[in-house]
Amino acid sequence: MHSAPDVLWVFLALPIFAALGLAVAMLALPRREPLRHERAQLLALACTCGLLVNYALGMLISELRWVLVAGCAIAAASVAWALARHRSGLVQVLGMGWLRWLLAAALLLPVAGAILFEPLQGWDARSVWFFSAKRIFFGEGLSGAKDWTLPAYGFSHADYPKLLALLAAQFAHAWGFWNEYVPKSALLLLLAPAILALLGLPRRIGLSLLFLLGVLLLSTKEFLWNGYVDTYLCLYAVISMLYFARWLAASAPLDLALGGAFMGVAANLKNEGALLAMCIVASLIAWIVLARSRRSALQWRSWPPGVWLALVLPWIGFAGWALTKAQWQLANDLQLGVGSLQRVWLRVGEGHAAAVAKALVLGSDAGKAAALFLFSALLARGLGTRLPAAAWFPAAVALLYSAGMFVVYLATPHGVEWHLATSAERTMLLAAFGFLGSTFLVLEAMESRGPAAIGGVEQTGLQT
Repeated sequence: MHSAPDVLWVFLALPIFAALGLAVAMLALPRREPLRHERAQLLALACTCGLLVNYALGMLISELRWVLVAGCAIAAASVAWALARHRSGLVQVLGMGWLRWLLAAALLLPVAGAILFEPLQGWDARSVWFFSAKRIFFGEGLSGAKDWTLPAYGFSHADYPKLLALLAAQFAHAWGFWNEYVPKSALLLLLAPAILALLGLPRRIGLSLLFLLGVLLLSTKEFLWNGYVDTYLCLYAVISMLYFARWLAASAPLDLALGGAFMGVAANLKNEGALLAMCIVASLIAWIVLARSRRSALQWRSWPPGVWLALVLPWIGFAGWALTKAQWQLANDLQLGVGSLQRVWLRVGEGHAAAVAKALVLGSDAGKAAALFLFSALLARGLGTRLPAAAWFPAAVALLYSAGMFVVYLATPHGVEWHLATSAERTMLLAAFGFLGSTFLVLEAMESRGPAAIGGVEQTGLQT
């Protein structure tokens, strides 16, 4: 990435991927004219579904060039269909308000500079995510990168999902060469939908949103641009939790579509994403059964077609990679399964449980984020603010995820202390983000000083 034309082509890729998922967003349009924050949500949904469509194509088509051809054809057809059938809706999607566009540019451009002009340096970035991308690039497709199971490549976690690796390989293929800069452009395609979705959360821009943007984006620093995927996994995870919380509170189909799409991207970024998806689904089922939210689940007949597409799309690529892994006999180094339960029991008997719990709670940011959430909830109650019940949903998912990671660390075939020391801080960032998501919902309720429902309150802040 050495010239202005190179950078321009990278930014032109953003609308192409948005066009890939444009049909889903158009089919998810509410019957009434969408509000400005809903327009940001629709644009985020288009971009996210574009990533998922591209990943599905990459799992179904063996050669990179044909993946690119098929993607461009679908994008062009989506735009033509939207112009012919939903021209007014297409204009509405782009009109999310000057303040949100300004904030999106202010948040995206500085990180874009670091992504495009800093080379790959970190171990995991070079040896896991972008090593897989390099193999896909030189193999001219996923199936062309042979011998994924060679012991010499054991360091690269070949079984990890390939959404980011495929994107990075596509950028290198489009440019015609591999270096330490061009493939990182894929990170921009992951960051843009996350920023749009965050900006679409509230009706108005207020302090609660600025808090959320600050803690999620500024606290992660170089992990937004150095090629590590952990921060992106956590961003998509917390956004999914927040939109599912909105859906539980207000039953808006668009919130459900966003929750499902962002959860799907997380599940296709890293193996922990599959655990996240299980925790979210389990929490949703429990919430619907126990928290008087049955009406959200019983209105499925009124969901627009775009909602169904957003819920199904993530699992096409997921299933494609699962079948490929089974065919190639790729196994995870943790060797998790029914046989792991015996190892968990032995580790508990050896006294490792307390050490694991201490490391996950006190040795990571999860404990601090949980304490901040509880403090904000107590403060809100002390000030007489009625907290929405769904504000507890991200925290519930974070607790369930933490319990899952507790079992995973006890089941590890590696040394427990070594495994905790090398990964606990990063894996527990997802739980920390979940607690921060609940803190945002508490602060939002304090800002609005209205009833408990999240979805329809009029908030204080800047009208956009």
